[in-house]
Amino acid sequence: MKWKVHKEVFETQVQNWEKKMRQEEAMPPIIAEYKNRQFEINCNAPLFEALLRNKISYYPIILWCSSEEEYKLLKEKYRPSLI
Repeated sequence: MKWKVHKEVFETQVQNWEKKMRQEEAMPPIIAEYKNRQFEINCNAPLFEALLRNKISYYPIILWCSSEEEYKLLKEKYRPSLI
């Protein structure tokens, strides 16, 4: 079962991240897993939402794969575009 957060709690968290952005505070990276040929945010989904709402298109992301096979698929598909 996926982690679920009440809509109001999520919205409050998004607004808190937007406030930190405006105050130019230090921000953590987004943490995502590459699994089943998809990306899944495992940490800081409210931060990701705040980035989307503020049209921020470049942001540090930490990616991880749980298997060697997933890592190979990630490298084959995205290696040229990863910085």
